[in-house]
Amino acid sequence: MYMRLVQAVMKPGSLPQVKEFYEREVIPSMQTTEGCLHISLLQNDNNPDEFVSLSLWRQQRHADAYEAGGLFAKFVAAVAPLSAGASEFTLHLGSDLKLRYDPVAEPPLVKAFDVPMHSASEILPRDPKKSIFLRIVTPQIRDGMVEEFKNIYTTQILPPLREAPGCLHAHLVENVKQPNQLVSLTIWHNRQYAENYERSGLFNELTKKVEPCFTEIYQLKQQLREEAGGHTITSEELSVEGYKVVVGKNFM
Repeated sequence: MYMRLVQAVMKPGSLPQVKEFYEREVIPSMQTTEGCLHISLLQNDNNPDEFVSLSLWRQQRHADAYEAGGLFAKFVAAVAPLSAGASEFTLHLGSDLKLRYDPVAEPPLVKAFDVPMHSASEILPRDPKKSIFLRIVTPQIRDGMVEEFKNIYTTQILPPLREAPGCLHAHLVENVKQPNQLVSLTIWHNRQYAENYERSGLFNELTKKVEPCFTEIYQLKQQLREEAGGHTITSEELSVEGYKVVVGKNFM
């Protein structure tokens, strides 16, 4: 199975318009797109202006064909007026010799992963109204330590993580285009269970098992924090994001 995540930041307060467009245009179109098994709109729990469109596919070729066919570009163009705008500008002289600042539009961030599952329902429930919480942890791993990280995660982290109260599913997925980028994907009954897991100390305990695999910058920051008597859960080298499902549908 193949997972595709499209991340975008929208204007404040645009959730109703984004949701309406997703229900009216995206879901019906994706339902008739070959190979698409599931589509969901997710909202970042800490940053409500950030959204992720999550789609599951039978094979990578189906997702590639969808993007090459122009439907994805059509969706991006349609929601462009709701985009938060550019964060980069170019400076040039116009024909009237006046300086002009032109915004450089940032395209949505697209990430794709092979997912070791047999059913889309293993990621998200069939009932889109069911309250669940998606937690994505993205570590930055040192060169040459990916296989070591995978081994530790599979043998020492997955078993206790899957036994954590409220945890429905836990998976380690690998970026198709960047093999060194791994993502820990967990599904929870709701946000409260995910927060309880983090507050319980189990997240820190499990993180310590794989800390030797993290980048040297992470090691230095961790050492400085410990010397200062502080504690840490995340850093720039260990991104933790939580998402709630706004709307979604399985097509199986």
